[in-house]
Amino acid sequence: MPKRYVGDATVSIRYVGQDSEDRPQYAGRITLPNKKGWSFKDLGGPRFGGGSVDSPSTLSKMASSAVSFASYYTTHNRGDDVPSWAPSASLADAIEEAVGYAQRDDGEYEVRSSKSGKVASTSSVSLPPGTRSA
Repeated sequence: MPKRYVGDATVSIRYVGQDSEDRPQYAGRITLPNKKGWSFKDLGGPRFGGGSVDSPSTLSKMASSAVSFASYYTTHNRGDDVPSWAPSASLADAIEEAVGYAQRDDGEYEVRSSKSGKVASTSSVSLPPGTRSA
């Protein structure tokens, strides 16, 4: 199973098929340094217009999405509407601690394809040559 690295967490992720609305679905596991983790299935991706559902770039985007969902329902962000798929509050806290520093100002996470590797691009926006992002 392909792996991505976000902060101190390892995200194992794979494409598992299409849902009834023809959206790609992913499954995997977020593993923390202490070996505790959260498994997910049915993580829905966007519809692809000719793109690859299991390209390195797509898997990086889905790894970012997985840690976003896993770290959302922390102890301080739980109400009466916590979905059944969400990790426990203590596990969400631990995931948020492991990945929080890798979250950029735009809300996306810096995703690496190797533990000490370069951050993979999770942006789908291409800038014209000679321009710089803000």
